[in-house]
Amino acid sequence: MRYFSRFLLIGALCIFAGACSSTPKKTRHHQKSISPYADDFTQSTSFTMSQRELLSILSDQKSLIDEALSDKEKLRNELSSKFKILMGKWSAYLAKYPTDTEAIIIYGKFMRQIGENEAAYNAFKRADDLNPNLAVVKQQLATYEGDIGDYEESFKNLSKAIELDPNSAIYKYQLGELLSVFRSDFLINEILTQEELDSLLSKNFKEAHLIEPNNMAYFWRYAQSFYDVKSANWQEALEIWEELIPQLYVQVDQESAYINKARVLVELYRDTEALEIMDKVTHPSLIRDKARLIEVIKRDNHFEVPKKTFEEDIKIPLMPEKTYTQ
Repeated sequence: MRYFSRFLLIGALCIFAGACSSTPKKTRHHQKSISPYADDFTQSTSFTMSQRELLSILSDQKSLIDEALSDKEKLRNELSSKFKILMGKWSAYLAKYPTDTEAIIIYGKFMRQIGENEAAYNAFKRADDLNPNLAVVKQQLATYEGDIGDYEESFKNLSKAIELDPNSAIYKYQLGELLSVFRSDFLINEILTQEELDSLLSKNFKEAHLIEPNNMAYFWRYAQSFYDVKSANWQEALEIWEELIPQLYVQVDQESAYINKARVLVELYRDTEALEIMDKVTHPSLIRDKARLIEVIKRDNHFEVPKKTFEEDIKIPLMPEKTYTQ
C-alpha cells in the first residue's frame, strides 16, 4: 500500500488555523463563526448558549494541546484524565447539538491532529451529510481517502472541493499529488485517459503556483511536474527552472535546482550546457546525484538516441521540504 505522504504533509499544516480551507457556512446554532482559537472569550456574553459551550470546550482543548506540546511525558501521565474529560465534553456537546456542522468540523480536525484519523473521517462524513457543499469537508475526506489508498473517492472529493473553492491553492496542489501518486491506478482502471491525467496534473500544479506564486513548495512542485507527464514541454520546463532558481537562497535548494535544470537540458539534447551547470553543484549531499547524472550524460551522448533512461538511472533530488513548510 502506498501512502499519500506529500499530500498529507501540506494538508496537515492547515488543520487548526484554517488558512488552507474555506470558512464553514453558518449553522442554525451559530449567528457568527467561532474560531477554534478564539481569543476574545471575555466577549462570550454576546454568544448563544451553544456558542459559549463550544468556546469553553475549545479553551480546554487549546490548554491541553499547549501542555502536551510543552511536555510530551506529561501528556501520558497527568494529562490523560484531562483528555478524557475533554472528550466527554465533546461527546455531550455533539449529542446536544447534532446538526452543528461547524462544531463537527472543528472536532474532526482535532481528532485528525491527535492521530484519530478514522474518528476524524467519520466526523467529516457526518458534516458532509449535513451540508454537502463545504469545500473544507470535501478536502478532509479526500485526505483520509488518499491516505488509505481509496484514490477514486479522493479524486471525486478533491474535484468537488476545487469546484466549490476554485481559488484554493492547496486543493489544486493536493489533486496534482493524488494524480501523481496513483498515476498507474487511474490509467490501469481506465478512470482517466493518459491525456486527461496529464492535463489535469499539469493544470492543477500550475494553478496552485499561480494562486500562491510566493509559495516555494508549490513553485518547486510545478517545476517538477513536467517529469510526471508522458509528453512534456521541456522548453517550458527549462523556463520554469530558470525563473525559480534566483528565488532560492539556501545552497542545497539552489544546487538541487541546478541538477533539475541540467536534466531538462539533457532532455533538450543540450548536453554541453548541462555539464557546465553541474560544475556549480558542490554541496556534499548532492555529489552522488551530480556524479550519476554526469555518468548518464557521458554514457548516452549520441544525439540520435533519446535520453529517456532517467527513471532507472538517477533520482533527481527533491526540494528539502523542511526549508519551506510554514
